[in-house]
Amino acid sequence: MKVSRFDTLNDPYDHVNIFVREADDVEEHRRIKQQVLDQEGVICMSRTYEQPLLWGHYADNHRGMCLVFEVPEDNQWRDIDYVEHRPKVRRFGVNRFRDLSKSQLLDIAHTKYDGWEYEEEVRRLVFLDDYDFADDIHYQEFDDFMRFRGALFGSRCTISQKQLAALLAFDEGFHYSFTKPAGAAFRVRLDTDENRKRHLAENRWIRRRPNGELILDGRRVVW
Repeated sequence: MKVSRFDTLNDPYDHVNIFVREADDVEEHRRIKQQVLDQEGVICMSRTYEQPLLWGHYADNHRGMCLVFEVPEDNQWRDIDYVEHRPKVRRFGVNRFRDLSKSQLLDIAHTKYDGWEYEEEVRRLVFLDDYDFADDIHYQEFDDFMRFRGALFGSRCTISQKQLAALLAFDEGFHYSFTKPAGAAFRVRLDTDENRKRHLAENRWIRRRPNGELILDGRRVVW
């Protein structure tokens, strides 16, 4: 999985996102930002597949796919706290940036402007270890904190029958479903009709509960 650097995220405020104005605080803020940038990256996922804006922004206008992961509910992954106003140090009970604890800095790293709330983002901070010199990209191997389980194909995805069959044959744990725009709401839904047309491995379909949760192998998937 590609690890994003904080200075490449699509939200320029998304990096030790706090407002400071005193000169020495500004310098300390700059130092901490650079330290994090040099050592850590972030993996960003979403708790929802139903938001059409996500498919438009991140899945090539519904031509791509949404990868599905099973993750444990532990402190490796944290939900984003969406706020209306940019946080200031006094929100955390201190007067200066230098007085913020590591725990408070971690909270700030999981705070974003509420205009991004539709993403329902969860994120995992990781150290920048596995580096690809050719592509200038850091990677994180799949592990027990993010088990790859399958994919949802966009409503405009052109994956062929042969390609899908090859995926199913290559990975026996791979599950899938096609998607479509919902009829009565601005949401993305699973397209079981398209799944049936493919005549492939019904036991490998990703299914949906009425509340939107995804089901693989008869149990809920956290992703």
